[in-house]
Amino acid sequence: MPIAPIFGVAISLFGLPLVPAFLVVFFANLAGGAFGFFLGKYFGHRVAVRFFGEKPIKKAEKFFEKWGEFGVFLAAFTPIPFKIAALSAGIFEMNFWKFLAAAAIGRFLHLAAAAAAFLGGVEFLKFLF
Repeated sequence: MPIAPIFGVAISLFGLPLVPAFLVVFFANLAGGAFGFFLGKYFGHRVAVRFFGEKPIKKAEKFFEKWGEFGVFLAAFTPIPFKIAALSAGIFEMNFWKFLAAAAIGRFLHLAAAAAAFLGGVEFLKFLF
């Protein structure tokens, strides 16, 4: 599920204050990404080859080798499904800590943009400073 609606629901429906809602959604997203990473690492390559064949997997691996952490950051920040990046990072054996750092930066910025859109600029600036 996209991160912005979760954040909006947490604030508006449940009346959570901004900072706790931000932190809960942020860390839940990172935990989900880490889970996807380890699924990809331990089960993903065999399953991916079985479903897609060797050729597309080799192509994806070359792409991932070229873009690595930046690709994870982009997937975490943009509407690209982050699950795919998390699974791919595990499948292609990216360093977990580099994955987590890129994911954290991208997800933080994504969630900050969602907060800015949800709350409007002034409230968001108060939140930051």
